[in-house]
Amino acid sequence: GGVVVMAVVFHRPYQRAQVGIGRVAPALVAGAEDKAPTGPAVVVASGLSRPKGLALLGADLLIAEEGTGRVLHLTPAGALSVFASGIRTPRWLAVAHDGTVYVTAHRLTGTDGSDPLEGKVIIRRDPATALLSVVAANIRKLGAIALNGSALFATAQRQESLPIATGVILRYPLLSGGTLGSPAYFVSIA
Repeated sequence: GGVVVMAVVFHRPYQRAQVGIGRVAPALVAGAEDKAPTGPAVVVASGLSRPKGLALLGADLLIAEEGTGRVLHLTPAGALSVFASGIRTPRWLAVAHDGTVYVTAHRLTGTDGSDPLEGKVIIRRDPATALLSVVAANIRKLGAIALNGSALFATAQRQESLPIATGVILRYPLLSGGTLGSPAYFVSIA
């Protein structure tokens, strides 16, 4: 038993990184004091350029590699391949039950701006065609994303089309075909 834990470890000065996987004792999850892993951590990928988000796609691991603008696909056998590329600063990942993958990024194409308040986007990777499309845009300081089966949730400073706020959780309804409906503030701090 145990719970799989994924971790990203950075190595300076070149900001190269490795991804490791290990098992944590089930008692740890229940809040036990013993925090010793039940097995050794194993490096499963190294030499990555600023890896950020991790997500499971079935038994496979997806890795958002911010420094190269791509999402990598790692199989349990250790095969590493490019899952998606051409994404400007991919960060966080969420995987829907049908295999649709959502990625937060600065943009899909074009050069990155230097403005930290630049609007960010959520990109969808179609599970059947592998095509990338922007499904949400103009999100200020976009952070993590999560799915619950009927909606995609995103942390952000605000959505440009909605009232000004200093911190929000956006809720985008999931529509047929994996597109997103109009956003609403699920939680908002004015």
